[in-house]
Amino acid sequence: MIQITESHKLLERINYIMKDIDKINFFITTEQYDKRNDILGIVFYGSSKYKTATSKSDINLLIITYNNRCYKGVKYIGDTKIEFSEKGFDNLLIKVEEIEKSQNNSLISILNNGTLIYGD
Repeated sequence: MIQITESHKLLERINYIMKDIDKINFFITTEQYDKRNDILGIVFYGSSKYKTATSKSDINLLIITYNNRCYKGVKYIGDTKIEFSEKGFDNLLIKVEEIEKSQNNSLISILNNGTLIYGD
């Protein structure tokens, strides 16, 4: 029981010390996105970005690459969940064209309202 309590206190301390942008930078570094040559940009979006987060909200990142790899993942920094999607730029262009036809605006919203936090 003591280990759980100590672990919980450590997670609370990490969350208190690290702000969202610190957690994102830690994620970028530990996942070595800052060392990859195929990263076009990383977009921060979702409730944490838009200041509508609750205590259960996660951090959402869209990682745009020069290759055609599509990948989704989840990592934890402290007890904060980071959900990320890695998508190729060409695939995003095709998706945007499809979205315009289907009127599914989620990707358009991410690109319009998200913030480029890494890349050019």
